[in-house]
Amino acid sequence: MRKKVLVIGLGRFGLALAKSLMEVNTDVLALDIDQERVEKASEYLQYCEICDTSKLDVLEEIDAASFETAIVSIGNLQSTFLTVANLSELGVKRIYVRLESSEYEKVLKRLGATDVIIPEVSAATNLAHEIISKNVLDYYQIEKDYGVVQVLISNNFESKTLIELDIRNKFDVNIVGILRKNHFFIPKGTDTINAGDTVLIVGRDNNIKKFEEEINL
Repeated sequence: MRKKVLVIGLGRFGLALAKSLMEVNTDVLALDIDQERVEKASEYLQYCEICDTSKLDVLEEIDAASFETAIVSIGNLQSTFLTVANLSELGVKRIYVRLESSEYEKVLKRLGATDVIIPEVSAATNLAHEIISKNVLDYYQIEKDYGVVQVLISNNFESKTLIELDIRNKFDVNIVGILRKNHFFIPKGTDTINAGDTVLIVGRDNNIKKFEEEINL
């Protein structure tokens, strides 16, 4: 069953997100109060509407309650607050909100937001993790102190199986994927990690760092 997602606010972030969601076979309904933005978005998106989402009855008319996920990316704070409260009242399970700063994060979570996105902070955090280690190729923060990291295995590494490495017990992290010569696979315990592999690791940031330092001595 295809996912249904509401994207509310069609600035650069909202439009880019809506386009990306459509590219991965998601049913997207994109909304904005600005006619010009909606007209521009309609060149790329199948379903766009001019809509004032700060009004509960308007969201009821478009059957917002049938959407499991909504992303709110509105520049106006008052409209953001009202929209989040309305979506929560209608029973939308996952409500993502884009903010410029964390100043109103607690307020929005009380209103019903499940996730708050601060793009500039996320980008800075990701870059910091890449800078501190030459072997970290990419970092994605899941929540505070937890992340998903791509780590390049150095050429000095001697091949070992995941069972031999025992990283779950030693470091409390998981290797959930290996990229080897442009081939990605989910490893079993008997699979090896080789020099030149890129491994996808999930865990607490400080534990990932310890693992990365030991494996790339």
